[in-house]
Amino acid sequence: MDLQKLDKYTCNGNLDAPLVSIIIATYNSELDIAKCLQSVTNQSYKNIEIIIMDGGSSDKTLDIAKSFKDDRIKIVSEKDRGIYDAWNKAVDLSIGDWVAFIGSDDVYYHTDAIASLMKGVMVSNAAPVVYGRTAHEGPDRNISGFSGSEWYNLTGFKFNYYKCNLPLPIMSAIYSRDFFRNERFDIKLKIVADADWFLRCFIKWSKEKSPYFINDTTPIVRMGYGGVSTDISSQVKTTLESFIVRKKNNISCLNIQLILRYAKILVMVAIKNIFGNNVYKLMHNGYHSLKKIKNKI
Repeated sequence: MDLQKLDKYTCNGNLDAPLVSIIIATYNSELDIAKCLQSVTNQSYKNIEIIIMDGGSSDKTLDIAKSFKDDRIKIVSEKDRGIYDAWNKAVDLSIGDWVAFIGSDDVYYHTDAIASLMKGVMVSNAAPVVYGRTAHEGPDRNISGFSGSEWYNLTGFKFNYYKCNLPLPIMSAIYSRDFFRNERFDIKLKIVADADWFLRCFIKWSKEKSPYFINDTTPIVRMGYGGVSTDISSQVKTTLESFIVRKKNNISCLNIQLILRYAKILVMVAIKNIFGNNVYKLMHNGYHSLKKIKNKI
């Protein structure tokens, strides 16, 4: 299949293109799920299945999801042990050649997001993972920053001792089913099981083709603000779990950025305890404002 054919698939809705499974985990997501689903169902790449794995919501999440009259949507609602348990269940149900994950409070940045990822598959001669950038919302719900960069060796000096974040944002990527094979998310990890999952998959795959980065300024996903971004205790857990994941995957814990991040969190905890929550929020919001200014320069 060439790029010209892929353009034909995306424009005309031809269903001969590879099937992409898009997985959404929900739990009491009534405020966000409509926007998320709208961005998914509006994708120009038509051959998708949308799996909503709901954790037993008690609000109107399921009613809103069911209001989308789209045969590509599959909804399962049952108790789970968190988002990673839900993702595992959804992966086992999915039948796509490629799999993507998106949060219930996230949206695809544009209608050609999946199409651009699939074009990346063609350009890269079938890389196992294709990814782009993510736009991150700040406290005011405007974009405060971006993540995603050119691929670099995860077994080399840079990731071991200097860079602590993966070059690819998990949500702004599609994964070949062959890439993750029988690997699933470790539900004992509550915050960074996605990074652990990717590292385990990549280590098994590392002698083959590397992930392919779509070097485009237009992001793939716009990530909603909340959760870890606003909760100090979750930030502490994230950093501690990052150390656990590194040790588990034989990656050095003597990482400059990770150690500095932990030190910054300890300072923020001290500020909150000494000066109170209002001062902490002021500094937190100021930090995101500076990030926005930096991105505009």
